[in-house]
Amino acid sequence: MAEEAFLKNVQLVYALQRAPMAGCVLHVGAHPDDEDAGMLAVMSRGKAARAVYWSATRGEGAQNFIGPDRNEGLGIVRTWESQAAREYDGGEVLYGPFVDFGFTKTGEFALAKWGHEAMVREIVRAIRSTQPAVIVNRWSGTEEDGHGHHQAVGLVSEEAFEAAADPKLFPELNLPPWSALKLYHSMGGDWQPGQRVRLGHIIPDYEERNLLRINSGELDPISGHTFQELAWKGYNRHQSQALGFVPQRGDFFFYYDLDRSRVGHSDAREVGFFDGIDVSLTGLPGWPGLAAGRVAGQLSDAAAAATSGFAEFHPADPARSAPSLLAALAAVRSAVTVLTGSPDPETAALTRLLRRKEEELEWAVARCLDLELEAGVVERLVTPGSQVGVWVRLRHQGRADLESVQLGVESRSGWPVPESGPTEADRSSHRAEYMLEVPVDAEFSCPYWLREPNHSYRYVWPDDDRAGLPLDPPEVEGTATVVVAGQSLRLRTEALFREAFGGGYRELPLAVLPPIALAPERTAEFLPRDGITRGHQLRLALRCTQEGGARGELVLQAPDGWEVSPPRMKVDLSGRGDVQTVVFDLRIPGAAAAGRHRLDYLIRAGRRQYGATLHPVRSAAPGLARPADERTCVLEAFITGPASADIRLVEVEFVRKLAYGYVTGASEEVLSTLRHFELDLSELDDEFLEFGDLDRFDAIVVGPNAYLIRDGLRTQNERLLAYARAGGTVIVQHQGYGFEGQDFAPFPFTYHQPHDRVSFEDAPVMVLQPDHPILHIPNEITTADWEGWVKDRGMYFFREFDNGYVPIVASHDPGESPQEGGLLVADVGQGTWVYCAYSLWKQIPTGIPGGFRLFANLLALPHSRILRRSHLLTRTTLFGFMSDEQRYDIARLMSDRRLEDGEILCRQGDPGDEMYVIVEGEVEVVKTTPANPEGAVIAVAGPGDAIGELSVLASQPRSATMRARGDARLLAIWGPAFRKLVHTTPDIADRLIETLVDKLATTGLSP
Repeated sequence: MAEEAFLKNVQLVYALQRAPMAGCVLHVGAHPDDEDAGMLAVMSRGKAARAVYWSATRGEGAQNFIGPDRNEGLGIVRTWESQAAREYDGGEVLYGPFVDFGFTKTGEFALAKWGHEAMVREIVRAIRSTQPAVIVNRWSGTEEDGHGHHQAVGLVSEEAFEAAADPKLFPELNLPPWSALKLYHSMGGDWQPGQRVRLGHIIPDYEERNLLRINSGELDPISGHTFQELAWKGYNRHQSQALGFVPQRGDFFFYYDLDRSRVGHSDAREVGFFDGIDVSLTGLPGWPGLAAGRVAGQLSDAAAAATSGFAEFHPADPARSAPSLLAALAAVRSAVTVLTGSPDPETAALTRLLRRKEEELEWAVARCLDLELEAGVVERLVTPGSQVGVWVRLRHQGRADLESVQLGVESRSGWPVPESGPTEADRSSHRAEYMLEVPVDAEFSCPYWLREPNHSYRYVWPDDDRAGLPLDPPEVEGTATVVVAGQSLRLRTEALFREAFGGGYRELPLAVLPPIALAPERTAEFLPRDGITRGHQLRLALRCTQEGGARGELVLQAPDGWEVSPPRMKVDLSGRGDVQTVVFDLRIPGAAAAGRHRLDYLIRAGRRQYGATLHPVRSAAPGLARPADERTCVLEAFITGPASADIRLVEVEFVRKLAYGYVTGASEEVLSTLRHFELDLSELDDEFLEFGDLDRFDAIVVGPNAYLIRDGLRTQNERLLAYARAGGTVIVQHQGYGFEGQDFAPFPFTYHQPHDRVSFEDAPVMVLQPDHPILHIPNEITTADWEGWVKDRGMYFFREFDNGYVPIVASHDPGESPQEGGLLVADVGQGTWVYCAYSLWKQIPTGIPGGFRLFANLLALPHSRILRRSHLLTRTTLFGFMSDEQRYDIARLMSDRRLEDGEILCRQGDPGDEMYVIVEGEVEVVKTTPANPEGAVIAVAGPGDAIGELSVLASQPRSATMRARGDARLLAIWGPAFRKLVHTTPDIADRLIETLVDKLATTGLSP
């Protein structure tokens, strides 16, 4: 049987099994894939309990392995995946408002960002809204939880357990207090996909402690699968996280530790969460915190009738169960009538629970009687002020004697609903049609938690019953009120747009879009703040979303003192999908302050002024090879937001005389962020790494995790190291575990596992090498440059490293020792190799000035070396007369050379391809003759002397041997570069002639 059919067919059986029950398990975690899915399946499918998984975040801070969506878009994708997972294990999903801001080490840190009280309040909201008998926290609040987000949820669970029952706490939730009866935490611990872990086995230590053990490997007779098989089928729907498990039979164990209990507890080992709790409707009068005694009779009648309905069920004739279910529904409604109007919180809580049971029974009766309500819209995309047709149909196949049928349409936002148009009715169906007018001021479609800008760590939720739901309730629903055997059944279903496409069919919700969607080319532009008035262009695409086209007038609102041209422009789009691109010219005053400057696009169209971007998030049908688009997606959501562009003026000085290469890494935007800083910065592809001239670059930067994703980089790394040894500068940003032990770095190092990182973005930074150029040239790095960082300081610090690496700064999270492996510099041959684990790749695209300035100083390392060489040239006869700029150009062509005592620099007769300037020590010039084959020292050159000029200038063999007298340090310049310099700089040619004449007069020859 196909999985989709399986899921649909078994829903009714599970619903009937649950009908006499009141038990609920609330499972609490931090991320969408934290859940003990096997336990959820056992409770929902096996124990007839309602099972709800609450996730503090939507996991938007993780990676996406299946598509392009990141951040908020990924949060939507992971919400869809969680809903799909719950279809298998039988659970439901709810969410907190907390943003997954990335890894942190401690729960205290996460709670400091999210807010301790806010976390307690939101778990209380989940408890009061779901009314569980048992709460199961996936996390313990200890270091065994791993991720700080996990620990945060575990740390507050007991506080939330108590607070949910206190009517004085969090009255703003408008939910009656609820006393859950037990609180457990899972012993599953933390693990990562791909990590070698043993899951589901017997753990002797837990057995000795008599912890609760649940076996999800038992068979579910309704589905024919084990509970863990169902769980893995669902868990595999977390595809964006690349999770995958083989559903297979066999025992699979989960362990749980009991933290709190409000019911009697014996010394005997528990066998289930509900030990000591009667979770049937009949047992509700015995629950503390519920005023159920006065409706005990009705609850007993409802439980008995619902039990009979389950016993009477037969798949060939589901209607057999309907009379008993109708009796159960009548008993529940009788109890609600008795309770209604009582002001005490206990009664309000019970009334809420029974109203949900009423809805469950209504659904089960309708399914048994084969009452199926459908609703549809004739268009899926509408704009404010337009109209949309809606149809509603009740199919009933004649199995039930319907005493009355009333169809209708409801709008969540209160759109006016006219009387129905043509109505049809026959033996098997009722149908009605409506025409809805979308108000001019209708909200554009956007998930409720994304309508307002978030506060970095928490989303802004609307003050209504959407809070915590996975997605918005339907905007338009079809309704039916049916009377059967004296009982009214209220049915409702979302009005969906249905159509076939090449590859399947789809049902999509109605979406309200702006008639003209605005799409800035970039939402943030980064420019140097240097006091110069500059021009800049902003490009904007406008896309029509409505049939028949749209017209409007567009303006760009800029800060005071900024000039915009043109000040406004007309827009005329001919039909849906039509796109127009416009350009605004800016004049940014030189006096504009450093920092963020916001510009807003506004358009007046369709009797309304707005400025909205439109970002679609889509999912393709299973098995569809091509990516989802608007024609083939089966899931779709739109993120709308203000149409704006930030101009960020950054005070930073770059060395623009040099040429830089950049090897792009994973998920980074460094190159695009720097495009307006007038840098000679080239992106290097794999072909260039293999065949290109690396020496044309003064420095080459390797992006984050590039060694993990770039085959060409790994195979050509030796070329990169050779480039460094020959005098180049290589700057490597953080790399994952695959970088270790591969000889990619010039000297040995190791990572710690888990890798060393500094997760506190405001962690103090200690300077270890205060005089190093990285901290001074061209920008003075001060304490202020470490302020305002986002997400973290850095990750994948080297733990142990060779003495060849010099640590420049150190940092650490609270309670840890300083970590020095985050910014390391190594001299490699004549060049430099740098490892920077500090997260500049996050800071730069976010506009953090210190990130720009530190990156600029890293790029300037060749400049620092050139400045040192240029300073040394001031002491030479040949180059000392030149201007600083001329000496800089010469020094840029030079490389360092070190000699030990007695080491031969070149031999008499060798090709002359380099000249040298002595910086330190002395070099002997040794001339051999047939009469003196051992050679005689004819000259000794010291600091400031130039040697080898004639051979290089004329491309002649060396006329003498050069040998170090003691240790020596020299600067070498390659012959072709030197000759080009002589030809382009007449002053050098003149001075060279003078020097050579003097040398010939002194020695009689020149080597």
